[in-house]
Amino acid sequence: MKTFINVAQMKLATLQAGQFVETGGYYTKGDAGQAKYLIVPSQAADGYGDHVLANGTVAVLQVDGGVNVRKFGAVSGVATDQIPALQAACDYGLPVFVPAGTYRCESTLTIKSAFSGQGDNTLLEFYGGTIPLLVNKIVEADIMDFAVDGANVSDCTYGLIMQCGDYDAVHEVCKGVTVTNVTSTTGPCIGIARTRDSSDTAIRGNFFTEKCKVFNVNGLASAKGLFHSFGNASRANVTIRDCNVQNVFPVADADAIHILTRDHNSTVDDYQAVIENCYVANT
Repeated sequence: MKTFINVAQMKLATLQAGQFVETGGYYTKGDAGQAKYLIVPSQAADGYGDHVLANGTVAVLQVDGGVNVRKFGAVSGVATDQIPALQAACDYGLPVFVPAGTYRCESTLTIKSAFSGQGDNTLLEFYGGTIPLLVNKIVEADIMDFAVDGANVSDCTYGLIMQCGDYDAVHEVCKGVTVTNVTSTTGPCIGIARTRDSSDTAIRGNFFTEKCKVFNVNGLASAKGLFHSFGNASRANVTIRDCNVQNVFPVADADAIHILTRDHNSTVDDYQAVIENCYVANT
């Protein structure tokens, strides 16, 4: 199997469909971006996981079970926007792993599968004027062990929002996620939110928020640290456990933990919430 030093060298090659090739790294050998590729005829390529070669064929990234964002060119500790590479990894639809480091982000990151990092050592640091959603999870998936910082965003509604669609979640977990410095100058502001609106009485779900931290949330008129909202006929069990929420303002309408169930049908045992062993302060 032919081996290239990096992706740039591979892209200069003339390779035929059906070949397998390898790279020693994405930018440099041993940078954790090393990968295996299958060469296919000309087709669309995102330029992050899949690459167009010199003769028009395309190198398609080969993955097994999950993806490391380094294989898509994501780099920590640099002053350039890493959202394109991070989003390309999320768009693959497989579990995503983000190694330790600080990743500059200049727009919303949309999570489409399981997503994990290395605790607070994996930091998504956002920059920009108005970014309504910093991190937006739109599918059934567990997310855990990473941090989000919005200190350099002037106006934001959600630090992390998990939008739960019409699916039965047997055991969906948000664990070990830290969200800090989320501010809105125009409206309400929420650190971590989990929401679902549905008219389907058949769907249920068991949703867990565990060992999460939310610090410094400041909205124009209201703010929530941890916010869970399930509406209409949606049935759910919610557990919030071992979380730490501090500094949620303004005081007039600020909740460390806020659970909302709308249009609740009192004749059906359709909603249960447990909050245990959580610490809150300055809210």
